Amino acid sequence: MNARRKKLTGRIFLRGNVWYGRYRDHGKETTFCTGIRTNDPVKDGLDPRQQAEAMLLERTDVLRLKSKIVQMTAIRSMMESAEEQLARRIEELKQTPLRRVADIFEKSKMRIDCSQDRLERYKGYVERLEQSLGAEFHVRDIDNSIADTYATELDDFFAASTFNKHMNGLSLVWKTLIRIGLADRNPWDCVNRKKLDTHTRRVLTVEETNLVIDTALGEMKTLLALGLYTGQRLGDLCMLKWESVKTDRIVIDATMKTGARTVIPIVSELRDYLPERTGEFVMPRLARSYTKDPSSVSDAAISLFRKCRITTSSKGDGKKRARPDCTFHSLRHTFTSRAVESGVPLTYLQAILGHTSQRMTDHYTHLSDDAILKAFLSCETKKTKIFL
Repeated sequence: MNARRKKLTGRIFLRGNVWYGRYRDHGKETTFCTGIRTNDPVKDGLDPRQQAEAMLLERTDVLRLKSKIVQMTAIRSMMESAEEQLARRIEELKQTPLRRVADIFEKSKMRIDCSQDRLERYKGYVERLEQSLGAEFHVRDIDNSIADTYATELDDFFAASTFNKHMNGLSLVWKTLIRIGLADRNPWDCVNRKKLDTHTRRVLTVEETNLVIDTALGEMKTLLALGLYTGQRLGDLCMLKWESVKTDRIVIDATMKTGARTVIPIVSELRDYLPERTGEFVMPRLARSYTKDPSSVSDAAISLFRKCRITTSSKGDGKKRARPDCTFHSLRHTFTSRAVESGVPLTYLQAILGHTSQRMTDHYTHLSDDAILKAFLSCETKKTKIFL
């Protein structure tokens, strides 16, 4: 079977002693007479057959060129129309008020893939910006000057870490707006982030933990014991259900902060503080309080620490504000430090605490002077050479 000829290609053939040409254009076949005979003389170095082929090529070249010009003209017209529509669309989109940005960001397929909690946090950053500037403020109106003014406002209210979270969150939202054509610049990238002044909760001494637990009453005593002997966060413990408490372990399928699954051994010291199995929650009153207002439980723990004459915050010096020094979260630091001093491997601790990296577990480890000295001297007892 003959191969299909390309568009605007043809062939020559003889009728008598005269050469004819034939080609196909858009499905229509055309035949023409070249007027060249087989006995014509050689012209420009071409014999009669070559002259006929040259005439066929010239004729189809003209048609091919005409077709390309028409195509290019149509393409140019389409491009100009598309550019005009795009410019008009971008101008319309830039009129988008801030009150629509959070919803647009949530529904966009070009935004970062994240958990629902983190998504709500990003939307909260936008909603706070809207409250500060006004709901009818438009995306295109936010330039470097507006971003600088808003950043200065946040600086007066928030610590460095919270300030940086707001700026990074707004920057991420604006990157999405740029991808979908709602913005052409990201003013939040120009705002300098603040240097973090890290401040960790301190570790409680054995005497302090004993005093606090002995002073506490009812469910608060159970909560403090769980914090000290499991190292879990306040929310996960307040909402702890009996179905998660096994004979020798506590299994939390998904922690509130990271969604990690963690298994915590129940040590003998903790068993004495667990109440009888009744109802759904281990501490039903605290579960209700935490659901209604999480800070109420944390504040109650701080009040108990103060009642035991434990300093709960560092003093400000005029330049730096007072910061929490001892809160319920200190029990997590205390648990980690005591576990490390007792020889529990960091890999196991990382799994118990639900940390995604050992570096975070290291952050919670505060070795006491006695523990360091004991570990150092044990090498001498075992006759292990420390210094070569």
